[in-house]
Amino acid sequence: MKLEKEREVNYKVSILKDYAEMQLLSIEFDAIDNSKIYAELVVKKDNNKGLILEIPDYEEVPSSEVSLMRYGVLGYSCGSLHVRGDRGRSENKQPASIYFPFLNNNSEDDLYYNFAYQDGIDLVNILKREFPDLQVTIVSKGQGAAIGIVTAAVGKKVHNLFISNVQNADFKYIFENDLDVGVYDGIREYNRNCPEKEKYLLEKLEKIDVLNYAEDVEAEIYFGYSSLDDKRNIVINKKLASIFKRKKVTVFEYEDLSIHEKLIEEWLIN
Repeated sequence: MKLEKEREVNYKVSILKDYAEMQLLSIEFDAIDNSKIYAELVVKKDNNKGLILEIPDYEEVPSSEVSLMRYGVLGYSCGSLHVRGDRGRSENKQPASIYFPFLNNNSEDDLYYNFAYQDGIDLVNILKREFPDLQVTIVSKGQGAAIGIVTAAVGKKVHNLFISNVQNADFKYIFENDLDVGVYDGIREYNRNCPEKEKYLLEKLEKIDVLNYAEDVEAEIYFGYSSLDDKRNIVINKKLASIFKRKKVTVFEYEDLSIHEKLIEEWLIN
């Protein structure tokens, strides 16, 4: 599946709540496979410095209305993409399997994450169409960071990226170094059930590997990771950092699951 930089998208913007200084909006659009994709955002009416877009990690619940309002104090609107088929309101019409979200059994169908990447590109295009004067900043970790990287690389409309714990990066290294646990359990399960299809497995995963896109990101990247992380994960983090062009890399001396949020908080305050 070839990702499209800009395509015609059927979408609807609805006002859910209208406050004196901001509005709570929803955006619903038809994905490339006709799945219904949903996003919610709180938009300031005046003195708007930009739009911060959150993309949830795998199985992470999208931010609530109150949480989306937190950046308003510093002059920013904020939205959240509900990742298809995950813990939000977006649907996913792609086939699922016990290897979700990485493999569709032995099907030659396009992989789930290519559709999720296209959803990110489509949403940013809609945001720029609706709010042409606002720069879009993506804040995310894990799955969201992967979608953010590809969205920025292909769509070229993201101004800043604040990311950590990037998922879908260097599948070959993940597979060869026994990192296929946790969110990657489906990969290990596939190899256990179909050991003769290792080549097929790696070829399919290579098609959604963010290493293919990292060099094409023109946005300013604020990337963080912990020095206390597993040494194998640090290898991947360093590889990503070496590929990014415009970047500020911060290595934290403690473990934290919200490094991406600390990076943007520091940026906003300064």
